[in-house]
Amino acid sequence: MKRWKTVVLILGLALPGPALATRADEIEAELRSIRTQLELLEKREEGYRQQVEELGKTVDRVSQQAAQGQADQKAVLDQVRARIEGLEQKQQEISQQQVNIMNRLLSLQDTLDSELGGIKARLDRLDGGVEPKPQPLGPAGPAPAADFREAYNLAGAQYRQKNYAAAQAQFEAFLKAWPNTDLSDNAQFYIGECYFALAQYDKAVVEYDKVRRNYPAGNKVPNATWKMALAFEQLGQRNVAKGFLKELIERFPASPEANLAKKKLASWP
Repeated sequence: MKRWKTVVLILGLALPGPALATRADEIEAELRSIRTQLELLEKREEGYRQQVEELGKTVDRVSQQAAQGQADQKAVLDQVRARIEGLEQKQQEISQQQVNIMNRLLSLQDTLDSELGGIKARLDRLDGGVEPKPQPLGPAGPAPAADFREAYNLAGAQYRQKNYAAAQAQFEAFLKAWPNTDLSDNAQFYIGECYFALAQYDKAVVEYDKVRRNYPAGNKVPNATWKMALAFEQLGQRNVAKGFLKELIERFPASPEANLAKKKLASWP
C-alpha cells in the first residue's frame, strides 16, 4: 500500500489530475477483479482437497480387500490413480488459472514500474532544466526464464523450512518448465515427500510412483520405492508395503534403501 501511495504521489507531480485519477481507478479495478478470482479459486481448491481426503478413506476400505504380492501393488495403485487423476486434472486447471492470474498481476506490476521509472526520469530531467522527449508507457518485456537450478534450489529452500505446501507447488512448477533435467526426478520425488510430510499418504504414493514410471533410470527410484512402502504402511496396507520392500531388495540389492527394507521386513511378523 505504501508503494502504491508513492506511485500516486509521483504521478500527481507529473500527470494532470483527471488523468491520474482515471489511471488509478483502472488499476484499482483490475486489482479488485484479480483478488476476487483468486478467492474463488481458493474455495474451489479447498473443495477438491476435501474430496481427496474422502478418497483417502476409500483407499483404506479398498486396502482391506487386497491380496498379497505384486498383484496387490498393481490393483491398489490402479485404484488410487484412477480416483486421484480426475481430481488432479481439476487441480491442474485451477493451478493454470492461478498462474494466469499471477501473470496478470506481474504484468500490472511491470506496468507500474515502467511508468514510475519514466516519471522519475522525467522529473530528474526537469530538475536539470531539460524537458525530456515523450516516452511511451506500457508493460515491460517478459522477464528471462530463471535458471532451472536456481528454481530447484528455491523450492528446496521452502521444503527445508517445512513450508511443504509452498514447496510442493514450486516443485510442480519446476517440472512444468523443466521436465527433463538432471534434477527433474529429484523434483518429482520431493513432491511425494511434501505430501508424505503433510500426512497425505495416498497422494504421496501416486507421486512416488511417478518417479518410478517417468524416471526409471534416475537415482531416486530406490528411495521412491522405499517411501512408497512406508506410505502404504501408513495407509494400513502392510501386505502391499511388503511387496514393495521385496521388490526393492530384488531390484536394488546394493542400495542403502535395500538394507532399510531388510530391517523393516525383519521387524514385521
